[in-house]
Amino acid sequence: MSFVKKFLRILQATRNISLDGASLYGMSGETEVQSILEEDYFCLFNRIIPHPKFSDRVIEIDAIVWAYGNIFCIEVKNYVGEVEFKAITQPKKGILGWLGFTDIVGRDTSHIVKTKTTNRGNSYSEEFKNPLNKTKYFISSLKNYNLSLKNKYFIPLVLFIDGEVDINNIHSIHDGIIYASEIEKFFLSKSNSGIQNPIPYWLKKELLKLPTWDKVITRTSQVHYGILNDLQFISLPNENKEISFDLKKIAQIKVVREDIFSEVDLLTIIYKDKTKINLKILNGFIILGRFGKNDKHLFRNIKEIVFSENSL
Repeated sequence: MSFVKKFLRILQATRNISLDGASLYGMSGETEVQSILEEDYFCLFNRIIPHPKFSDRVIEIDAIVWAYGNIFCIEVKNYVGEVEFKAITQPKKGILGWLGFTDIVGRDTSHIVKTKTTNRGNSYSEEFKNPLNKTKYFISSLKNYNLSLKNKYFIPLVLFIDGEVDINNIHSIHDGIIYASEIEKFFLSKSNSGIQNPIPYWLKKELLKLPTWDKVITRTSQVHYGILNDLQFISLPNENKEISFDLKKIAQIKVVREDIFSEVDLLTIIYKDKTKINLKILNGFIILGRFGKNDKHLFRNIKEIVFSENSL
């Protein structure tokens, strides 16, 4: 391999697509909740269903949990700062109104506002749709997606990770906007018996059918979730192997690179029927889509690809 090719390969191998700080912080909150729930409850994470209005989109829920005879659909938020419902304002009377001063006359519960104060004392605000409404929308869409669940009662819940957030202005055990530390209390408040019975077999079977994201793990151990839309590579001329590109049949792809100067990547393609093939490739990439955005990941930057058991 020429020096130029080696240099380009090293350069490409260092150009990983990285998650931004907000995404990493949000995922850390979801991971924390998963570790709490998995010990005691039947739960599924990051399930997706087709968007009922847009054929090229999906909607997602962070967790579905069976606890004390109820099913909870949970959205997890890992925020820093104070959270409140959006203020409804009107101009003050008289000259103060002309000068732009306003009075708060109510709250818009369809939106929340997060206000964060920096170390320098400056504050800034961000506005979001109320995550509880998003959770309710997922529930109604889920019932239309899987008619077996049409008459099943789902309880919406939004969990805010304890620590650096203040949700006292929107907190409600009744409505399901709580701190993560209150989750057991909330589960019990919705229970008739306080007894944790096993999930019915038919219900577990239907919930397990729900699709989830494909997963790409990079060489820097970052995990990217999305729907794998394309997979292409150039194999070595002497690698005369029949390869199935039906992504629905593939369970996992493992990628090994001997060293940073290596001309080839070593792939192990593992199919859902447990068969596998090994081959050497010169170049290759995958396209991972999520919420309308497509990212191109080079195989030389990938450690592992895990395909969803249930694809859309």
